[in-house]
Amino acid sequence: MRRIHTHEDGRGLTELCAVYAADEPHPVNGAHHEYRFIRDLTATDAGSPPWPVDHLDAGRIVFQRGPRHDPDSIPGVLDGCLLAVLIDRYECFQAGPFHCLENEVVLCHLRTALDAMKSRARERARRGVLGTNAR
Repeated sequence: MRRIHTHEDGRGLTELCAVYAADEPHPVNGAHHEYRFIRDLTATDAGSPPWPVDHLDAGRIVFQRGPRHDPDSIPGVLDGCLLAVLIDRYECFQAGPFHCLENEVVLCHLRTALDAMKSRARERARRGVLGTNAR
């Protein structure tokens, strides 16, 4: 497993959750298809298990592996689905007591990223290569 550090801010909070690429890169597209999240627990974590443990397996994400029209592909989460979750989360923050300019900037960039993905899919569909490994 390869640890990913790009989310860490050097202030200690984001470092509590370690992110790992858990599989080997795909030989065709170079992307990983499984990520794991390990959360260090602190003595003040609410909801920590009542037994002695210093970390929690906080989850994993398994992405689609292979083109959707390929019979050998493995179904999984799509990138746009994760952006939709983050967009919803930040929209909720903005509708609640934690609204702020920084959250609005994050929301703007997430929406822009999702729009770019949709644009790419439309272009690939127009060329008849959507859902394939063709360029």
